Amino acid sequence: MPYTVRKYSKLLETALRTGGIMDGTSEDNKPRGRAARREAREQEHTSKALMDRVQGGSYKPFSDRDIERIHHTVLDILENIGMAEPIPVLLEHALPKGCTLDDKGRLRFPRALVEDVINAAPKSVTYHAKAPELDNELSDNKLYFDPGGESVNTLDFETGKYRPSTLVDLYDFGRLVDRLDHIDSFGKVVVPTEISDHFLHDINAAYATAAATQKHISIGFTEAKYIDAALEMLYIIAGGEEKYNERPFCSSG
Repeated sequence: MPYTVRKYSKLLETALRTGGIMDGTSEDNKPRGRAARREAREQEHTSKALMDRVQGGSYKPFSDRDIERIHHTVLDILENIGMAEPIPVLLEHALPKGCTLDDKGRLRFPRALVEDVINAAPKSVTYHAKAPELDNELSDNKLYFDPGGESVNTLDFETGKYRPSTLVDLYDFGRLVDRLDHIDSFGKVVVPTEISDHFLHDINAAYATAAATQKHISIGFTEAKYIDAALEMLYIIAGGEEKYNERPFCSSG
């Protein structure tokens, strides 16, 4: 039987308090003893098999010479054409490093600076999850899958028809991703169209996303001024700002 919005609200509240996976089942319904051990082995085997076989780097549509030409063309564009309408925070960091503003207000990036930044970039980055065993280490040819889209419509599996997406849909998709071994993180795949206020939209979407899964999450914002409120919520989920900073399980772009 489908859950009501009220039931999901209760699940979300509980997930926020406990930081646990909430799927609407009680402890009494979970497998125990031999069945639990068998389920754990199957899940471990599936996850390991996926990680063993998922490697990237085999698809190479460009030759090494093509890549080199693209790289140098990008450097030329950044140095000689630059970026129009740079935002203040970018100017604050870029100008002291050697970038310049031309007479048209375009921000230009010296070739040597861009190459230094590339060389200084870390060769490995970890996308932490709430559950450490679900961390994604981005390095070498490791390949991970993440859903995306921010669709304003959802195909209702009960009616077979499209309808406007809701906050509960976002939470449902997050619960689904949480149980799929071949998807490694979760983001805002649908837009809660019933919430028109931008702040309420962003904070509720972040709330539903974080409550739905133990995997790494990504959230977006209509305006940058809403980020601090979302961070305060993430700190609560993690058990405090210090604990969140030790293992930040959320990214944004």
